[in-house]
Amino acid sequence: AMHLNGLAPSLALAGIDPSYGTVKETLATAFSTDVIEAKLQLSKSLILITPNIGFGIYSATSKASYTVATEKDSKNVTAIGTRVFGGLSFNMLILKLDISGMYNLMNQNWGVNLGTRIQL
Repeated sequence: AMHLNGLAPSLALAGIDPSYGTVKETLATAFSTDVIEAKLQLSKSLILITPNIGFGIYSATSKASYTVATEKDSKNVTAIGTRVFGGLSFNMLILKLDISGMYNLMNQNWGVNLGTRIQL
């Protein structure tokens, strides 16, 4: 059996290939996602509130890769989805308080957003 500084038997017992030896291993990962979305939104500004409804379609491409020791792998995944959404904006002079909900038609997930913005 090959012994590297007396570590080979313990490496093999741990399920680690002894050929890795005592080399200091590093793990490198990379991940990115690109999303393109088109939305159709209807809204009507009233005195204190602005209700809105809409529909969106998107394409999301994710790329992930890793390198550890002598192994490398990468994967690209593209998903296309559609969603419907609606909400209210509460208008207080230049400050807007927004609350909206959405439903993804493809994976049946729900979402809620709450935010503030300044609009001149």
